[in-house]
Amino acid sequence: MKVAVRAASETDIPDLSRLFVQSAAYHSKQAPYFFNNIPPNDWIREFFVGHLKNPKVTLLVALVDSKIVGEIRAELKDTPDIPLIKRMTTLQVEEVVVDDKHRRAGVATVLMQKIEELAKSLGVSQVTLNVWNFNESAKALYHQLGYEVQRSIMKKDL
Repeated sequence: MKVAVRAASETDIPDLSRLFVQSAAYHSKQAPYFFNNIPPNDWIREFFVGHLKNPKVTLLVALVDSKIVGEIRAELKDTPDIPLIKRMTTLQVEEVVVDDKHRRAGVATVLMQKIEELAKSLGVSQVTLNVWNFNESAKALYHQLGYEVQRSIMKKDL
C-alpha cells in the first residue's frame, strides 16, 4: 500500500473532522474520567482552522488512493527560559490519527517519519509526544520507532 503525505488545507477539514471523531470516541471510551463526549462539529471545524493558521503548527494528512486515511499534528515548542532547564526547541507531536480501516498498515509510521524529517530540516534536535497509558498499540509503535519514555504523569482520584 502506497501512502502519500502532504500538508493539510481547509478543504481537508471534513476528513480531519471524521478522523478526530474516531479518535475522540476511542479516548472518551477509554478514559471517561478525563474526556467528554465528542464536541460539536462547529467546534471541531474551528479547532482545525485555528491550527492551520498557526505558524508553529504542522498538520499533515496521509492519503491512500487519493483518500485521506490519517493525520498528524505537531507544534514547535520552546523549553521554559529558566536556568535549570536547557534551552531547546522541540517538535511536539500533539496527535496522530489513522482511520480505523487503515490501522496497522504503516500509515502512522510514514506520518511520524515525515515529522522527523521536518524536525531535522528545521534544525530541531528532538521530537516529543504524549501517549495515554491505555493506548498500547500507539506505545508499541513509538517504541518501535525509537521513542523512549522521558517522564510519566500520575494521578490519584480523591
